[in-house]
Amino acid sequence: MRVEQLREIIENKLEERKQLYQDATSTGTLIGGERVQTSGTAGKMTGIIEKYVELDRQINKHIDEMMEIIHTIELLGHDEYDVLHKKYVQGMTLRDVARKREKAYSTTAHTHSRALRHLQEILDIREGRTDACMTESIKTGIYAGNADTGQRNIGDVIISQ
Repeated sequence: MRVEQLREIIENKLEERKQLYQDATSTGTLIGGERVQTSGTAGKMTGIIEKYVELDRQINKHIDEMMEIIHTIELLGHDEYDVLHKKYVQGMTLRDVARKREKAYSTTAHTHSRALRHLQEILDIREGRTDACMTESIKTGIYAGNADTGQRNIGDVIISQ
């Protein structure tokens, strides 16, 4: 799922940003124990700062996308949310999810499949691609959220897009 890919992209960009920071702090010349910026390195420093700012922007964009995916998963019912979160956000295998939830693997696999179907329906609603085959639970708002669990209302996600 996209969450795993986004996590890897973010980690790589953070490493790249760390390298840029090291490059920026090592730029300059020491004169009498003081770091002095030379004219030749001023342009280099500007380039490093521009890259650093752009990396920050990209990292934030990917974090926002990852959070929106997580918020969308939170619209599902408890069992479906739990399975998808453990698998795609926490990175567990379905077998590990089944063990952790103390459920049979087949039950967990079925819940996973159902959750993906419901998640697709939510995404279709968001994109305006609704059809007559949509499950009754989505139509009637069973996944409309729960204030006690902090889940969001499907309308909030649709309206916020």
